[in-house]
This record gives sequence, C-alpha cells and structure tokens, in this order.
Amino acid sequence: MLNFLYQKADLIPIIALHFSEHLDCTPESFSVEEYENELKGSHEGGTLYIRNRERKIVQINSAPKPGVYKITRQGISFVKDAYHIGEVPKKNHFLIQQVHPLKRNVGPIETICKIQTLESVLEDCNILTPQYKKVVDLVYEEFEFMPENTYDSSILYEAI
Repeated sequence: MLNFLYQKADLIPIIALHFSEHLDCTPESFSVEEYENELKGSHEGGTLYIRNRERKIVQINSAPKPGVYKITRQGISFVKDAYHIGEVPKKNHFLIQQVHPLKRNVGPIETICKIQTLESVLEDCNILTPQYKKVVDLVYEEFEFMPENTYDSSILYEAI
C-alpha cells in the first residue's frame, strides 16, 4: 500500500528503487538510503478487512463490485473501476477489493472484502472513526447472503 501512496504523491515507489538497485541500474550519484530518509513522515492511509458477521457458514449471493466508491449522505456510491489505492482520487473515496467469490461457502468471521482509503480509519486507542464504522456497515449491507450449501459450488457459474 505504501508504494501506491508514494506513487499517488508523485514520489518514486520504494519497490522500484530497490528493484533498480538489485539490477544495478541506479545512478551512482543517487542514494536509495538518503531518499528513504527523505520520505519518512506521514503518509496517511488505511486498510480494513470486512468479515462475515453472520456467526454461521453462509454463501454470498451478491456483493459490491470491486472499485472506487465515495461516501455520500445517503450511503456509498460507485465511482469507477479500480484495482489499487493509487487510483483513489480523493480522501472521502475508498477502494473495495478482494471481494470473496460469489456462491462459495464463507465461514464465521472469514474475510469477505478489503477496503483501502487515503485517510486514517482509526482514532486514538485504535478505534474506528465514526465515518469508517458507517462505511463498514454500509459496505456489509451491500452483501446478500444465503444459507450454506444453497448453491452447489462444484458446478461452474457465471459471475454477476
């Protein structure tokens, strides 16, 4: 995530520097260590994992589409297709990714999706901010669950 935040801030991602260092194609006048020291500071962002709250095995019948969403007064709304945090345009937007496959069994507390944002999701004492508590609840409401084994997962299906 940090590499994408650097990219978003028009900085060279550390992974690219270490890769060029490994290939021995970094200019002699450029010090990766000095560059890393210059980058130290605050690069705000957050990651949340939403888990199955049903306390039983269920199957996901429908789920939010992966991509960028924004927080609105009415809830959340889809903005655009995206695959990494570097594509999130603003702080009040967030990325839904790693959505659990539909029609497959999901155990209690198993992860059903991941949310990434350009802002902090925690207050002091590692408690979710009220805004992101609401986001977690709204995203969870976008999932529709069925009882386990409702769908025979050994049969191929078309994703919705």
